[in-house]
Amino acid sequence: MKFKFTLFFALLFSLYTSGLTIAQENKHKIDFEIKGLKNSDIRVELYYGTKAHVVKQVKTNADGKFTIAADTLLPKGLYRIITNDNQFLEFVVENNNQFFVIKSDIANLQNNAEALMSNGNSMFFDFKRRSSSLGILYSNCNRKIKVLQEQLNSVSDPTLRAALTDSIGAERYKAMAAVREMQNYQSKVLQYNENSMLALMLNCSREQALPQNMNEVTKKQYMITHAFDLINLGDSRLVHAPTFEQKLERFIRREIIQHPDTIIAAIDTLINKILVAEGKQYEGEIYNFTLNYYFTMFQDKSYQGYDRIFSAIVERYYLTHKLPKRLLENEDFMFRVNTRYIAMAPSNIGNKAPSMQLKNHKNRWVYTDSLDAPYTVIIFYDIECEHCHEVITLWKQMLNSDSLLSQVTNTMLFYTEERQADWQQFIVNNNLEQFINVADFYGSSNFAKLYNITSTPTIYVLDKDIKIIGRQIPISEVPKIINKHIHK
Repeated sequence: MKFKFTLFFALLFSLYTSGLTIAQENKHKIDFEIKGLKNSDIRVELYYGTKAHVVKQVKTNADGKFTIAADTLLPKGLYRIITNDNQFLEFVVENNNQFFVIKSDIANLQNNAEALMSNGNSMFFDFKRRSSSLGILYSNCNRKIKVLQEQLNSVSDPTLRAALTDSIGAERYKAMAAVREMQNYQSKVLQYNENSMLALMLNCSREQALPQNMNEVTKKQYMITHAFDLINLGDSRLVHAPTFEQKLERFIRREIIQHPDTIIAAIDTLINKILVAEGKQYEGEIYNFTLNYYFTMFQDKSYQGYDRIFSAIVERYYLTHKLPKRLLENEDFMFRVNTRYIAMAPSNIGNKAPSMQLKNHKNRWVYTDSLDAPYTVIIFYDIECEHCHEVITLWKQMLNSDSLLSQVTNTMLFYTEERQADWQQFIVNNNLEQFINVADFYGSSNFAKLYNITSTPTIYVLDKDIKIIGRQIPISEVPKIINKHIHK
């Protein structure tokens, strides 16, 4: 009997220690069970900003089950699983407790999701269901209001109008009740689960409360310093929360004054706050994410003044080596940044236009430093470019139809190619003699590099001090820029 007991306890101890070994091997283990998803390929993706990247690819068994597990912790943030037909279910990994179960149904992956052993996911799934149902209710109410309003506008009978007005009021009440319910739910999440991944994402979406009695300019100045007060800028989970990237964009495009100098100051203020909050100098994830986000944003030519902001970012952070070590050691990347900066810097908005000495169509010298007009529009063009023809024709029509624009503006048409005789004929055929027609047949002006001319047409607008106030813009934007500058 003693032998049997000894054997029993030895076996029990063996099973126990074996369980410990398994637990020690895995630092994350998430079991999924998707009803109706048999033997299917699944992508597991982690958000980085608003984009998601594949971290694992797995296959479900005949019961729709699969597991992701490893001996390392998963990065904390928002994840999603995606099926072959692009249905997806989002879930969170919000702390080091990375052992839990997620169940759902292929009929509606997100709304049918439930979590075991993960309060963060249970709350997140509940939030997704509520926001979906209340969002549908709010949209339906607004659609009904629109229909009822159209009916109200088309009837004159007082009784019918009163009934329609009451119905509109009832729908508005239901819509606002849905909004209040969602707001109350979010408030409870923020109050009782402030360290959750959901709370982090909600804080990125919240509007900052403003002090009373502020005008619009003062409000926007206030936002430079306080726009991120609700967000823990040292929480590494931010880079894996789509709402943080959305906040970064909203901050620049809507919450501050839209002027290059203000935007540059706002970016500097935010990045300094992140450096303090993270305490990792230039190796911090949030610092690198934010800097790269704005570095990329202001290479977009559609953003007025983008070149000046881009150049300021490069000067303050890239040329001074305030970057993670891995980027500084990437010689190809640093070379490309420097090349791009050199190409853009001379012709940034706010800079004096690079000086050029050119010959006009009558073989006389023209100096850009001596241009004498309240505003000068320079159009770099090629006579074989159909779009260039359209732009020049449209510009002539604008000047003919706007006497003020015609009075305050000089036009310089800069031919960028080498066919001198054809150029001379083009000027005559298109009645362009009233403009300053110039070319550089010997390449002495270095215009392509100074003005970053990579295609035609390219348009610049200069003020009376020969400073650039518009650059690489559509011709339709030129009158707007000049009128805005006049009113300033």
